[in-house]
Amino acid sequence: MNQPIWQPLAGIAVLLLAAWELYSGYTEFQRIHKHGNRATSGFSAFAIYYSIAIGLILLGGAYSIFTMKF
Repeated sequence: MNQPIWQPLAGIAVLLLAAWELYSGYTEFQRIHKHGNRATSGFSAFAIYYSIAIGLILLGGAYSIFTMKF
């Protein structure tokens, strides 16, 4: 199989972005869970939700890059 050099590099880059996005969503959830009070914005739940959703979408993108199933 003759795969281009950009494929594994792009897959690793997207995988690292997905890992960072999931990690940042998780740490923000832990921070708000521990230190949240009445002054915490109600929109922070949306931020955490979309952070995890984007991380999962990026994870699926990394999988499709590695397997070349678009």
